Amino acid sequence: MKTFDVQCIGINKPADTIFAFVAEPSNLPKWTNAFKSADSSSAELVTPTAPCRSRCKPLPMTATAPSTGR
Repeated sequence: MKTFDVQCIGINKPADTIFAFVAEPSNLPKWTNAFKSADSSSAELVTPTAPCRSRCKPLPMTATAPSTGR
């Protein structure tokens, strides 16, 4: 049984811009179909059995994107 589908794309933007977009919880429904709705404090995940509501907590952003070697 297939439970997920991993895909990739190329984005012609600086890594810090992409990271900031992906790290913002309210953007979840814009880049993944797994979330029905989200705002800065909570998100609703769509599952086969029932929706799952979760709270979002801001974390300090100190990570850097790994080098792709290209």
